[in-house]
Amino acid sequence: MSSTLPPRIEVPDRVLGRRILTGSLRKTALSVAEAIFFDGQPPPPDRVAWMCDELDEHLSCCGPRAGLVVSASLHAVSAFAPTLVGRRPPFRRLEVQQRVKALQRMEKLPGAALAVLALKSLMCIIYYEHPDGVAFLGADDHCLIDGEPK
Repeated sequence: MSSTLPPRIEVPDRVLGRRILTGSLRKTALSVAEAIFFDGQPPPPDRVAWMCDELDEHLSCCGPRAGLVVSASLHAVSAFAPTLVGRRPPFRRLEVQQRVKALQRMEKLPGAALAVLALKSLMCIIYYEHPDGVAFLGADDHCLIDGEPK
């Protein structure tokens, strides 16, 4: 079930910082998201790309510390997670099943778990904001009329 995304609301006084997810960081973010949302089948590529775009948009508005945490987490996963499944970095070159296993193992390590959980929490919040995610979760939007609360 695919639905049309609502138009982006542009706010005149929005503060926009620089983009965080560029180049290899974006590729790493896409591969982490594919592993997080893999349920025997890979998640829809367009939805994962949408999630990464939204994450980057959020980070560009949050300030440098949030961007630094996400960037450091992505670098940590990219460099360290593959070694937990006997592979060489970068993370994005692993098969999706290996990525899932690498993230699961990384989550069990006290210090390394923070990087995975930071990414997982942000990505899950945004991923399930997608209209398909809302429908999957069974959210009731009957309280809305033309996008406005009743």
